[in-house]
Formats: sequence, structure tokens, C-alpha cells
Amino acid sequence: MSIIGFSFAKINAEKNEGVKGRINIKNNITVKNVSAHALAFGGKDNKGLRIDFEYESVYEPKLGKIVIESNIMSMLPEKEVDKINSEWKKSKVLPDELMRSMFGFVMRKCSIKALNLAEDLNLPSPVPMPRVASGPGPEPQKETAKKA
Repeated sequence: MSIIGFSFAKINAEKNEGVKGRINIKNNITVKNVSAHALAFGGKDNKGLRIDFEYESVYEPKLGKIVIESNIMSMLPEKEVDKINSEWKKSKVLPDELMRSMFGFVMRKCSIKALNLAEDLNLPSPVPMPRVASGPGPEPQKETAKKA
């Protein structure tokens, strides 16, 4: 499977004033739709699979919300696209391997966008940031000369 395209379709961010206390942030990705598309490039056995996602960061208690709708276009063999598309229409389920790779990709793209939006609205980061510890660092190792 090759991801050949990604785009944001809708971005909405809002902040409510007057909220105090502990803030909980819940992030979620939801698959909204899956559809097969003919591609104008690539081999004759390839079709495109478009997967529409919604990324949501909710700040509780009612501090704010970031919602990002996006889609991914991937190129797969025609039989695989037809199988995935028909399974989606029946049960709204995608294969695990496809879900892992698509969710990882969407999470990277949308988390970066949500981080920028949160910063613009003075909301806490929706993803944990690395922390820097202060204090003495490890002892530097002394190099010993080796005899040849």
C-alpha cells in the first residue's frame, strides 16, 4: 500500500473562557468514510482508496475543542481495494494492518496541526511534550589511550 495523497478538508478550533481546575484532554480518530476511486496514473491493476478521517481533541471540562477532518488517498491492487470497500460498506470495519498504518499517518499529520492550533488559542498541548530534567548530568567518560 502506498499513500499517494493527504489533505485537510475542515479545521475547527474553539476555546471557552472561565474554566478553572484540572484539564483532561481526550484525543480520538474516527474513520468517517471509505470509497474506491479510479486513478489517472499508475499501473492498470491499481485503484485508489480514499479514507476520510476525523481527528478530535476535547478539553474537559468544556475548555475547548479541536476538530480536523482529513482524507488519505492510497494506491492498492484493484482486488484489494474492492475487498476493503465492500467490507467497509457491510460492517464499517477496516483490516488491522491498514488501520495501523493509516492511523499512524493521520495521527502524525493532525497532531502537528492540532499542536499549532492549541498554541494559537492558548490551550494546553493536545499531545504530551518531552520534559527536560535539570540537575547534574552523567559523568563524562574519560577516553583511554589504546596501545597499538
